[in-house]
Amino acid sequence: MIELPVNRKTLLELYKTAQKHTLTFEENELYARGKNPHIAAMTHKRDPDNRLALPFAKMAVSDMCGYAGRSGDRFVTVDNIATEQSAQEDATTDDFIEKFNETQVLNETDIETAELYNQALIQGKAYELVWTVNELEGAGMLAEYAMIPGNQVVMIRDDSLKDVVRAAAWFHDDTDPDGMPVVHCDVFYPFYSEGWKLRGGQWVRDEERDMAYPFEDVPLIEYSINRTGDSFFEAEKGILFS
Repeated sequence: MIELPVNRKTLLELYKTAQKHTLTFEENELYARGKNPHIAAMTHKRDPDNRLALPFAKMAVSDMCGYAGRSGDRFVTVDNIATEQSAQEDATTDDFIEKFNETQVLNETDIETAELYNQALIQGKAYELVWTVNELEGAGMLAEYAMIPGNQVVMIRDDSLKDVVRAAAWFHDDTDPDGMPVVHCDVFYPFYSEGWKLRGGQWVRDEERDMAYPFEDVPLIEYSINRTGDSFFEAEKGILFS
């Protein structure tokens, strides 16, 4: 089990894990676009080249997203909730409904959910980061969320039977103020996150990226399309190779 909070040595190991995921991640993305990286990487042995790169993976993902991932089926609203509470409780409920619907609109939840579903079909898993923002008017906070590419994420779990998520690392490329490329890592724990950056082959703390938030759980969520976390077309890759 990985010792928490993470340190420089731990981050080097986690970064290697994320890099290993990238090859499969990019391969699955190509299949889902109707390409066949296996055929493209092989030189044909004779002319004419009769090999056909059939877009089975793209067809499967598109069909599933078109049926089960329709945006109209995924959007949630609470406009018409009936209540028999007191006037004060009604006001509280009205505030909650207003905030809830503001959050739905702010995050384009129907589109976000459809994209998460599409990503989970392609990769077997999809990841969503949640954070808070101050309201433009008045007091309080709103939640924002966005999908994170799976090859940038490493989930850190305990060794219990329930496999509880204790932290999550998000590795992402960026540019520093001098215009030089830099790799950042945000490590999320319950209630706070720590910032790191890769410099000279070593991970160093980047305290300007540290954040505090009101979430009791790790705010980087993993959605699996199946128990094993395989892509929707994993079993058919043997056919695609032929």
